[in-house]
Amino acid sequence: MGFIINGDFLEKYTKEEGVTRAVIPEGVKDIRYHAFDDRDELTSIHIPNSLYPWEEGEINFGLWNCDELVEITANEDNPNYVSVDGVLYSRDMTALIRCPNAIDTKRFVIPDTVTYIGDDAFAECYNIEEIVIPSSIELISFSAFCNCSSLKKVVFPKYMPFSINDDMFMFCTALEEITIPAGVTSLCTQIFHGCTSLKKITIGKDMEDFDDFSLSAPALEEFEVDLFNQHYTSSDGILYNNEKTILLRCPVAKSGDIIIPESVTQIGDECSFGGFIDCRKLKTIHVPASVKRILNDAFRNCHAKVTYEDKDSIEFFEKKRF
Repeated sequence: MGFIINGDFLEKYTKEEGVTRAVIPEGVKDIRYHAFDDRDELTSIHIPNSLYPWEEGEINFGLWNCDELVEITANEDNPNYVSVDGVLYSRDMTALIRCPNAIDTKRFVIPDTVTYIGDDAFAECYNIEEIVIPSSIELISFSAFCNCSSLKKVVFPKYMPFSINDDMFMFCTALEEITIPAGVTSLCTQIFHGCTSLKKITIGKDMEDFDDFSLSAPALEEFEVDLFNQHYTSSDGILYNNEKTILLRCPVAKSGDIIIPESVTQIGDECSFGGFIDCRKLKTIHVPASVKRILNDAFRNCHAKVTYEDKDSIEFFEKKRF
């Protein structure tokens, strides 16, 4: 078969006419990054018993970009891996390593033995429309669901005590709504980057740390915040601090007229949130006399007509530079 092997490492699989199943030879201990890139003809890859445990190797990245891959298989006596319905897990099924790109299922329920979802575990799985995550999960790694182009729904457990990592749902272009569960205290950057259909984000009761970069989604119309969150609240889809004295962020795709509540004294903040930046669909924004501080960029790329009750008493401030 068309394998380029350097010592113990599979460097590259080269295309062979008519071959749809690749059996990686015994003796190979690791698969290099993008070793199977653009192997559209492959529907099945079989891994050897000799392959390093997932914690030590690069198997997640080695199996990228196989658009027709429906199964990753392993021998029954493989000491490190097991395959169930074509999906690759650690031997004890506590880690989900890699789901093949072309897996033929619309709803994927992760087994409740799994505590860890690996880097890019579901990346580019274009048939999956719904993923159900069990309460056993302790960590979801980087880019776990990126480029799942049909993914519409993610069902989280009610409580999930860890942060949501970088790029988790990046380019999930069919995702329309997501609810961040209790237990999650922070969102990393670009989680929803490229989620062009995402209209609503519901923020859980324990959320403390996130910013504009973690909320970037061009179709976003609404924030909703759990009533028991002690740091944030929402009203008419707009995000505020819990006391509703700071208007933090208006969703970029919100439309119509905005009358800012008289409880608000500040628009935007120095560190994380940009007020009305890029809100191109708004018609008018009325700023009451209660507002005394506004971020300089708060209305950048906002096409609304802004009216002030008392503009002369407002301090315009800059974001902090880190």
